[in-house]
Amino acid sequence: MRHLYHVTHGLTEQGLDTVLPVLDLAETKREKAVALGFVTHNNVNGADVFAHGNPYNDPERYVIAKALQLNEVLAPRLALLGGGIADEVLLEVSHVFVEFGADLLIRQYDRAIGGRMIIAAISRHRGFPDLLVKAYAENFADMFGITHNEAASIIITEEAKFRKLAIRYGMIMQYSNRRKAQTELAGLLAEIAPRLMEGYGLDVPSAMLLPIIQFGIGEAIELCKDDLFPEVENTIEAIKAIDWHNR
Repeated sequence: MRHLYHVTHGLTEQGLDTVLPVLDLAETKREKAVALGFVTHNNVNGADVFAHGNPYNDPERYVIAKALQLNEVLAPRLALLGGGIADEVLLEVSHVFVEFGADLLIRQYDRAIGGRMIIAAISRHRGFPDLLVKAYAENFADMFGITHNEAASIIITEEAKFRKLAIRYGMIMQYSNRRKAQTELAGLLAEIAPRLMEGYGLDVPSAMLLPIIQFGIGEAIELCKDDLFPEVENTIEAIKAIDWHNR
């Protein structure tokens, strides 16, 4: 689903032209509300720019800068898995750990965040999947030589998977015990990580990845605990300053 990730985040040559149609196609107030949340996450002028940079993996941006620091302590652990770990894979793994660590720190600051994630996922406007289909199915079908209905089915299925993941993630964020939340989050990542690693040609079972994930998230928390929140506040203010409906 890398193609869908790229077009929904603006990681193509078309930039915002593949992101903003979701907002432009929204008609009702609730559709516009969920579409606004969707598009403001983009990697052109949205929240992801402040995390990753544009072009992607800018070492000056917060998440990437922290991931590069984490690389130094994580590389020896990953080497124990056998075989060589490409630099791009190492950075991507560290990147994920930093984002998970940041989420756990935000959970400590705002204990209601998990509940809000669950409510947002459960109550999102029922027409949102159709909005995604209107925005992306035609191009998706043309790109991969499938029918419009097949493309629509894939998009709707992936959106449903993401909702379920968001609900589970929110449930983990609700744990009162920080260590419990951290352990459960590491377990969740260990479940989905082998499939992600396959995309880089690596076949690593969950059981082998779990100790590394637990270590990586713990180290990421230490790296971010002193300066994460000013970065989050700056990002929020920058996103709020954009007039998304009059671009």
